[in-house]
Amino acid sequence: MPDELPYMRRWVADLYGDPAVRAMNEAEFGLYMRALFLAWQEGYIPADEKLRAKSLGVTAARLRKLWPALDRKWESDGNGGLINRRQERERKDALAAHARRVAAGRKGGKASKQ
Repeated sequence: MPDELPYMRRWVADLYGDPAVRAMNEAEFGLYMRALFLAWQEGYIPADEKLRAKSLGVTAARLRKLWPALDRKWESDGNGGLINRRQERERKDALAAHARRVAAGRKGGKASKQ
């Protein structure tokens, strides 16, 4: 996935306009952003607490302390991972836009070869 979408759009008004996000303290918000970045890069974050903690660069104890503020933002992907539903909608839109750009480039390239 990183090769396909090395960028990630963030709608600041939606992100910071969310009361649950605004209520996060600095550590919770930082962990949330790390989790979003990892999920964008890998397609999910691990559902297993120990793996999730390691992947996010915190101890399991620290994750247990901070995770309650983030928990409702994540849901099971059915394969041992957690996803953020909003982020997955953004991924779908970004992939579609990328595919349109690739198709337009191919179409443009064919026209110039004629």
